[in-house]
Amino acid sequence: MDFLISDEDLLELVDEYTLYAHYLGWEPKIGFSYPVPYRPDKHYSWALYPSRHPYKEYLWKDNAYGDVGDIFDLVQRLYRLPSRLDALLKVKDDFRLGESSGMEHLPKIKLFDPPPAEPVEFRVKSRNLM
Repeated sequence: MDFLISDEDLLELVDEYTLYAHYLGWEPKIGFSYPVPYRPDKHYSWALYPSRHPYKEYLWKDNAYGDVGDIFDLVQRLYRLPSRLDALLKVKDDFRLGESSGMEHLPKIKLFDPPPAEPVEFRVKSRNLM
């Protein structure tokens, strides 16, 4: 019987940004638009954003189609897996996260760091409404 693991457990063992970079094959900048990685049409409408979720750092959104998800939803779409559980198992297998006891004491796998956010300059121009 295969060892089942939850998304919270996986994110304790593997850095979330590392998962995005690994499965996308490139390191996305947070908040920038990219072609949708799981669609052939190549609209620049897919972006990675910081999450407000308690244990997830990032969520992605496809602005052209209104799709939103986390890393496991992305893995499911990229590999056309039938369920979220299959996506969890794929990540577990790809990163060789086995059943051994004491896994929680291993250092978190982190292969990539998100690029620093570039400063944004806002300009406000007031105008008379009357």
